[in-house]
Amino acid sequence: MEFFKEKILSESFKSENRMNKKDFTRDRKLPFSKVLLTIVRKSVKSVQNVLHETQKHLSNLLDEDLETVSKSTYSQVREKLNYKAFEELSNDAINMFYSDDEYKTYKGFRLLAIVGSMVTLPNNDEIKKEFSTTNVISQYKEKAKTIVQARISVLYDVLNNIVLDSVITNSKISEVTISKDSHFKHLKNKIYS
Repeated sequence: MEFFKEKILSESFKSENRMNKKDFTRDRKLPFSKVLLTIVRKSVKSVQNVLHETQKHLSNLLDEDLETVSKSTYSQVREKLNYKAFEELSNDAINMFYSDDEYKTYKGFRLLAIVGSMVTLPNNDEIKKEFSTTNVISQYKEKAKTIVQARISVLYDVLNNIVLDSVITNSKISEVTISKDSHFKHLKNKIYS
């Protein structure tokens, strides 16, 4: 835990994982560390409740006196954070998990699975450029519409309950292609004990 605390609070990690070099340079109510950890925290509660609870928890964890912020401010600030920060932290956690050889295996092998699904995304021009649209047909013409969909795929260590790789991509790309081009390459490039 100390490793992640130091990493998240480090200037080098912050500067490598912001969208613009001017982002997170001034002292604000919502520093880089709070934005990152609030996003990581999974909850079914409202954004405002999560922000309030996270503020209390992070004030203790990060030894900082943090103020609660509005969900509008949070939405604006989280756009300044580069998604690669999460990839790096995930890879660090995976490497730490497998480094001690204390993980479960089946007859000496890790048991891995790939699961995929389709998700419907907000229908706007920016998202349409990245992902593909699908026409939804209905027996009632007024119910027919066009939606934006993405394919998600996750490589998962079944016995140890840990995600090794995940992808969100255009829905037209097949699960087999994603497995070959992403998950298998990920396993080949990452050596987990």
